[in-house]
Amino acid sequence: MADWQTYQDSDLPIPVPPVDLAWQDMQSRLDREKRRPMMLWSRIGMTLALLLSWLVILEPVPYEGNPVAARLSSGNAETSSSTQQENVTQTIDLPNSFDLIEQSSNSTNKKYRKLKKITQSDKNGSKEVNEPPSSGSMVDEEIAPALAQEKTTPKASDTLAAKPKKNADTTAAVKPSSDEDKKKEDEDWKIRFGPQWELQIPTTGFNGYFDGPSTNAEPWRNLIPGLWLEATHGKNAIHFTFMPMQQQMVSDKTFRIQNSLIQNPDTTISREETKHLYKLLGMSASIGYARNLRGNWWGGLNLQASWWQQALAQSEVQDSYIVSGQVVDTRPSTYAYKITDEWSYFNKMQTFMMADLTYRKQRWQSGLRSGIALTPLSKGDGPSNMFRGSVFFRWSFGK
Repeated sequence: MADWQTYQDSDLPIPVPPVDLAWQDMQSRLDREKRRPMMLWSRIGMTLALLLSWLVILEPVPYEGNPVAARLSSGNAETSSSTQQENVTQTIDLPNSFDLIEQSSNSTNKKYRKLKKITQSDKNGSKEVNEPPSSGSMVDEEIAPALAQEKTTPKASDTLAAKPKKNADTTAAVKPSSDEDKKKEDEDWKIRFGPQWELQIPTTGFNGYFDGPSTNAEPWRNLIPGLWLEATHGKNAIHFTFMPMQQQMVSDKTFRIQNSLIQNPDTTISREETKHLYKLLGMSASIGYARNLRGNWWGGLNLQASWWQQALAQSEVQDSYIVSGQVVDTRPSTYAYKITDEWSYFNKMQTFMMADLTYRKQRWQSGLRSGIALTPLSKGDGPSNMFRGSVFFRWSFGK
């Protein structure tokens, strides 16, 4: 305590370890701790790389690189298979020294001196196998025929490589490319046919759209299909259609006005009757040409002929009751009827020029058709060159 008191009374500084040195020591420890996982992974990677390199070095090299080794290997197989014959004198197993010979960079003559000589008999196909001299001095006259034979004999690797090429050529000849198939298909005619349903677009109004010849609603008539036939060649198509239940809604235009007087004992009735056509029923046939526009979209023109067999008209009657020269009452009425004796006002046959846009698939087609009549319907007053628009659906059979 006395020493400590003396030290406190003195002006000497208290010994404190340097902060910088302590921090540097701590920082170096932290850095080592951070680098420890990286060093571990690097050691693992180096170990794997060494293992892979050893596997590559120790992997046996095939005989494809050396034609002589390949020939001798095949000769060894032939020698082994000829043990069933009586003319075989000796059969040996060739060692695996060919791997070492292929890796050698010595000259060709030195390689042949290390290999065994195999000769074939010309008469009975027997083979004689002789061991080379121990001194390793092989005469060049014996090597020259082998070299000549190697030049004339195709390589085993070339033979193996040629077989797939031949097969590929054969496959290419049997199975042409997709472009050639498509071109061949485009050059052939394709025939398609099937039922067709068609509904007119009611541009003049929906009143009486489903009316039949009896002037009553008969919507089932629209379910009876027609027939269509089409011949396609590449991007061009010619088609025929026949519709047995064709209908045409016409504009509300008066074609006849009748005035009459009905005399009663005390009353006179003045009747004014205005008649206008609103629907035609019949059948039609058309022929047309279409061309592919893009993808599944086709566009074309059609010439259509329609035969009208029945017509529906509407009559608006205005009855005025007159007593002592004065109109005392007016009674309007309307009724629909089937034309019987008024066909003289109309033409029963019409031709239409139509344009259509079709979306085609393999098993069905659907599209829009519109056009105008080339020949008028009414001979006098009434609807004349009518506009027609319709949608259709086709079910397709054939190729």
